[in-house]
Amino acid sequence: MMQIDFKNQLLFDNKIKSVKGQHDWVKKINDKTIELTINLQEMMDNNHQFKNKDEIILI
Repeated sequence: MMQIDFKNQLLFDNKIKSVKGQHDWVKKINDKTIELTINLQEMMDNNHQFKNKDEIILI
């Protein structure tokens, strides 16, 4: 299988007030930036154990 990583940064105009929920793929960089890092191999692996795996992340 191919190794594909998808990285995206969300840059907001205003400061982020709060982030509710946690997931290994979502990380707050600074007051205005969120980084999403998605690994296709982890997504397809049913046995992969995430440290944080909330289904809903509110920003």
